[in-house]
Amino acid sequence: GRHDQGTHGSGARVDSSAMDTAFSTLSESHRKIATDIASKFPAGTLETTVRVVAVKKMALGTDADYDAKKGAVTLSKLSTTYGDVPQTLAHEFAHATNQAPSTHPIHAVREKVDALYQSQMRELIPPSALAKAKDATDLLQIRQTAYAKKESNKPVTTYAMTNKNEYWAESVSYMITSPQVLQKRDPKV
Repeated sequence: GRHDQGTHGSGARVDSSAMDTAFSTLSESHRKIATDIASKFPAGTLETTVRVVAVKKMALGTDADYDAKKGAVTLSKLSTTYGDVPQTLAHEFAHATNQAPSTHPIHAVREKVDALYQSQMRELIPPSALAKAKDATDLLQIRQTAYAKKESNKPVTTYAMTNKNEYWAESVSYMITSPQVLQKRDPKV
């Protein structure tokens, strides 16, 4: 069963039985991974926001997606063969936490992480440098150059620099699957 709202602050975690239906289309090995990753999230964040997790053929370059309207996490067949499935699932589940009830404490944590993202981006890339970007390719180059210059106190990945939503998802996924990497690169999270 699901945990009631009163357990959010007590450290309660997602009840994996609430996720059985969502994971039913996955292979046994992927179901085990999904159950393990989901169990690391706070109660009330995924049980109603992730209704299905599926593996499908997706556009080249797309590893996964979270569709909030459908409550669907989709993993590409390619990413399940060659990618880091736990990392990818944790990333997409982190996006799903945005749909948790507005009173859930995860939103207060998210606000702090969003503020940290804004602060880090101002520190890493001054507005004058951003103004020089002519297009998305320039912007990507500016971000990658700024990222490469720092060993720590930077987003955990260059993809996390994309926007505050990706910063959140990458930070959460690394907190769950590679906390030592997160601690080294972005110790403020």
